[in-house]
Amino acid sequence: MATTEPLGERLVTALHGVHGEHAGFRAAHAKGTCCQGTFTASPDAARLTRAAHMQGTEVPVTIRFSNGSGAPTMPDYARGDGRGVAVKFQVPGGEIADIVGLTLPVFFARNPDDFLDFLAATTRDPATNKPDLATVMAFLEKHPETASALEAASGGALNASYLRCTFNSLHAFGLRDSADNIRWMRWRLEPEDGPETIENDEAREAGRDYLQEDLTTRLSQGPSAFRLLFRMADDEDSLVDPTSPWPESRESVYAGRLLVTGVVQDQDAGCAQLTFDPTTVVDGIELSDDPILHARSEAYSVSIANRKGVRAPNPGVTPYIGEGVTIRGGGTVPAGEMRAFEVDGASVAVANVRGDLHAFQDVCTHRGCPLSDGVLDGTSVTCACHGSIFDVLTGTVQRGPAKDPIAVYRVSREGDDLKLES
Repeated sequence: MATTEPLGERLVTALHGVHGEHAGFRAAHAKGTCCQGTFTASPDAARLTRAAHMQGTEVPVTIRFSNGSGAPTMPDYARGDGRGVAVKFQVPGGEIADIVGLTLPVFFARNPDDFLDFLAATTRDPATNKPDLATVMAFLEKHPETASALEAASGGALNASYLRCTFNSLHAFGLRDSADNIRWMRWRLEPEDGPETIENDEAREAGRDYLQEDLTTRLSQGPSAFRLLFRMADDEDSLVDPTSPWPESRESVYAGRLLVTGVVQDQDAGCAQLTFDPTTVVDGIELSDDPILHARSEAYSVSIANRKGVRAPNPGVTPYIGEGVTIRGGGTVPAGEMRAFEVDGASVAVANVRGDLHAFQDVCTHRGCPLSDGVLDGTSVTCACHGSIFDVLTGTVQRGPAKDPIAVYRVSREGDDLKLES
């Protein structure tokens, strides 16, 4: 029977079925550490894309290294747990751009439905605390494309350090240059010092959190660097199937240097509250039609809403407010705060900015998260989900990933009530 539950909700629920539900943590890649650093693009990158952070100017970045599991207590030496990297670029001009990659060469499924079936097949039996082998084998027989990712995740040597892993984007992205030409690529991050592995016994001796601790140890001795490569697509390479490998013989363009300089000191504020979404791009970078790529963004929105205790994202991003609508008690919002009110079936936020009240749609135009669950700083409101910033006076976008403004409303007081006009 068909379900009406949003895809993001279904994916997060399925991930919880595999890894368990852990309040305050990501549904996947729950265990991780954020670092700070810089990125400097190469001249070849600037030639291929007009993206502002790819023009050769050094830009600040936040890098999160993680394990794949959604269980934060999973030891770093556990088998079948790929490593992840996520990079948030502070793009010149105030926007942000994210990339997200794995140590796997390919993904587990071609589309969200297949991935949901894969998660169902690998969900642990409560009686044995293990997946049912017959169910897993039946899935693999029907989906042979999954075998490569599964073998890469469970086999091979253990990584000695996040800083000595090679990470792959898995998805294709378009590079649009200043002449509006576009070429497609998958990116790769390679450690400048080369890969490094560790034996099972040595990893266990190093401890459950050896990868996390290694970051602090190595970076205290100096920075570590990665080479960003654009692996350019050929005509026969799929742009929409993340299970399909691209041959290693493809043209590889050196795109720049990612320098990891240190561990973020406040991991709660500087890491746990961040979302890294591979669909957060800027002009000069194009998204492919890969359905897994877009599904990941939906799942991230739900995961961060759960993690921060905010309300579920609202799919209706442009509420209509009629003329002369009254908000009962809207005039009681304290200075420096904001509150949400239901008006004509839509959620409207009221912010008190230095004694002046301003009303605006309580829905971010990026992924529909409630702005009233975010942070008010002067006349700016920051979305709790993906970090978009809007001016509450004008509705304009001050920082992406949102591109469209929010609706704002004229406000007049009637005692403790407010009257709005669109």
